[in-house]
Formats: sequence, structure tokens, C-alpha cells
Amino acid sequence: MNGRQLALITGFFGALLAGGSLASILPQATSAINAPSNNASSNDAPSDNAPSESTRGSLVIRAIQGTPGGPAIKNIGVEISLVFKKAAPQTIHAQLDEHGIVYLNDIPIDADVRPVIQIDYAGVTYQEAGEIMSRANREQSIEVKCYEVTSDIPLWTMPVRQVMLSHAPQGIKVTEILVIKNPSERTWLGTPNHSNHSNHSNHSDHSDQPVTMSVRLPQGAEQIKLGTGFHEWCCTSIESGTLINHLPMMPDITEMNFSYIINTTDGTFDLNIIAPADIEQMVVMVPDDMHAHSTDGLTLGKTELIADTTVRYYTVSDASKGDTARLELSGLSRIRAVADSANTPVTINPKMLFIVACGVIVLLAGSVMVYQIKRKAKA
Repeated sequence: MNGRQLALITGFFGALLAGGSLASILPQATSAINAPSNNASSNDAPSDNAPSESTRGSLVIRAIQGTPGGPAIKNIGVEISLVFKKAAPQTIHAQLDEHGIVYLNDIPIDADVRPVIQIDYAGVTYQEAGEIMSRANREQSIEVKCYEVTSDIPLWTMPVRQVMLSHAPQGIKVTEILVIKNPSERTWLGTPNHSNHSNHSNHSDHSDQPVTMSVRLPQGAEQIKLGTGFHEWCCTSIESGTLINHLPMMPDITEMNFSYIINTTDGTFDLNIIAPADIEQMVVMVPDDMHAHSTDGLTLGKTELIADTTVRYYTVSDASKGDTARLELSGLSRIRAVADSANTPVTINPKMLFIVACGVIVLLAGSVMVYQIKRKAKA
């Protein structure tokens, strides 16, 4: 990772520390409930918390075919979730017309609301979140790009893989963010899953679901938590120490993140990272109070203070699929003993959790820009 990218990570997060709202940068839609609306199919009565009808906005939704030569997307259903800040969410069901467009002229905007559009096409769900609508922003147009599907394996890569370590009561928490690039112009459904069962006792059988990506977990990884890009354990499994994603892989850029705990009761920590695909750049972020006993395949980068925590960066550039990087830490029992004697937990400032996400957003934007420029040049 170069100096400019590191500066972008800290600079971008600086706005949040200065009082900016993370929700305005990383909006998340909550689950929707049925409610009546114009052009909607619903028999439910409106919620008592829903906005009044005194102020309404208009929304135009257009489905775009993202695969060159693919048929026009039209005459299929659309689900519109209206996510309010203080009221219960609503769902509108509508239909694309012969031009692939839906017009809605009765969006309640007495309270700020964010429309989230979902279209199911060729067996794959595509979702797009719009901007917040309000009295000052009454009209909005949203495009949802959908693709044809393929079973052919694309030459997918990882422009960025970020790994962050932080202290946890049970040991060390590892948070990973993967930025995946699918260069094809079709959504890949995955390869057949040849396993007969999931050996993770808490998760159901996924043997009939195709596989698009698998990440080898370090030995001893437990308490795995799924984040952005995954769809809980209905579409994710663990087989022989490997985290497997069963969701289709869409074209262009996708971000995924997950975390796990590695026990360090013996005072040591051994992290082996295996590249599931070619990786352009990987960075491992380590708090300075964790002593690196040895490293293999990692280059020590700069050390800097971020959110009151001194962090060291270990980097890898242009790793090939199957390459392994290793980080071994020691002296962790001593660190925990000092913290316990002072009755103070050793941990990274919680804001550090957002630094990784913000850094990926910046790097992701750069990756998308470079990717689009390359594609235009080839065209």
C-alpha cells in the first residue's frame, strides 16, 4: 500500500472523527414490512408510525441490462423498500413496464426516507439504494443494473484484502475485508459443490448449493461472524476449516467482510493467510503493543497513530492464488497481565473498526475507476 492510499484511509476517516455521520456514508437498509402505496400490491393497513399523506414525492426506477447483447429487462416485478429514520419501513410491490421503467408518484416524504430497490432477474437478486428523499429532495431516479448469468468461471481477483487485529477477551479478533473484482459481464452462479455435508454443527447442509468463493481460515479460528457481502449462514458454510460463499458473484466490484477469534491463552498467536485468488494488495494492520515474533511473506510498512492507537502495517503486493503469508506474535500473556493489573482492557479503539471500512471505500473507488478506464481502453 502506497503513502497516498494510507493517507486516504486516515483522511477519509478524519471527517467522521470531526463529527460526520457514518450513516450518511454507509447507509444500511432495515427489513421491510408490507404497507399500502400507489402502484403497490398490499392489503395491510398503514402503520401508525407511517408519515402523513400531506407531503409526497416521486420516484422513477429503471432496470438496465448490464450484459452486452442481453435482452431488455421489462415486465417483471420490483420491490421498493422505504426505510425511514424513525418510522417503521414500508414495502411497495410494482411492475416494470414494457420500457423497463416504474413510475411512483406517491412516496411519503414527511420524514426523511431512503428507497431501496430490489429486482429478481434470471434467478439472481439485484439491489440498489437511492439517496435520502425529503421535502427538499422530492424527486429521484434510480437505475438498477442486472446481468445475464453464466456457469463459466471468470478470472476473478482481489484488488484489496485488509486484515485487522484487535484484542478480545478470548484472544485476538481478526477482521477481514475482501474486495473482489469479477471482470466478466455476466453474473457467475458458481461451481458445483462436491461436499456431502457441512462439518460445522451450527449450520445446515449446503451440498446442493454452488460455490463462488472459499477462504481458508487460520487454524483455531472460532466465533466466525459474517458481515457485508454475505447473506448469513443460509448462503455460507464452513467445510474442513474453509469459509465457503454460495452466493452468485456479480460483475465488477463486490466487498465482503467477516471476523473470527483466535485463542491466545498460551501467549502466542500464529496467523496464516492463504490467497484464495490473485491479490493486488494486502495489508495487515497490527496494534503496536502486539510484538511480531516473526513474519513470512509480509513487508513492514509505516507505523502511524490512528484513533489514539499506534498501528503497524504489514503489506503484500501482487500475491498469486495459493500464496501464503504468516504473522506470528508473542508476549501476549504479558500484555494481558498488565491490562488486568490496571483493570483496563487492552483493545483497539472501536473507531478502528470503521477505519478499515472507510479505507476500503476509498481503495474500492480507485479500483472501480481504474477498472472502468481499462475496459473503455479495450473497447
